[in-house]
Amino acid sequence: MEKANSNSSEIPKSNEKFDFNIDEIINKCKEKEGIDLINYICVIMKEKKRNILESLYQELGKDYLIFTLEKALNIQNNGGLNKEKCKYPKKEDKMNQEEEKNINNNIQNEKKSTGGIFFTLIKKDPEAKSILIKASKKDWKESKQRKKVYKLMGNLNL
Repeated sequence: MEKANSNSSEIPKSNEKFDFNIDEIINKCKEKEGIDLINYICVIMKEKKRNILESLYQELGKDYLIFTLEKALNIQNNGGLNKEKCKYPKKEDKMNQEEEKNINNNIQNEKKSTGGIFFTLIKKDPEAKSILIKASKKDWKESKQRKKVYKLMGNLNL
């Protein structure tokens, strides 16, 4: 793979080596504040959970997010993290042992995205984990309310 830089339209897949200049990314993060920093981090990690990152920013601060982002980028650059095995399928998914084994083997070979690594690091810090859980619940409730509104709007005869 050719080296990708910040001007390149080619973004590495989650299982490829992350070849951006990490020091340059961190320096740009340090220059930014508030929503600009959150948006920049979301672009770097290809992450859609802006609301959750905003809550983390408000509760834990800029330095914590930048430090965690740097750790996530370094982990990704050094080979990344494997996705966890799926130990128990859902009750409605009735699979035989061979199918389950194939799924687990495929998952074992996949790597987490940079955002996945970032949130894994957040979950390892007890204080940050509690904030993450609260923000996730709030985001889930808001998305559920949006779906209700869209459904009601779809039923309107205008």
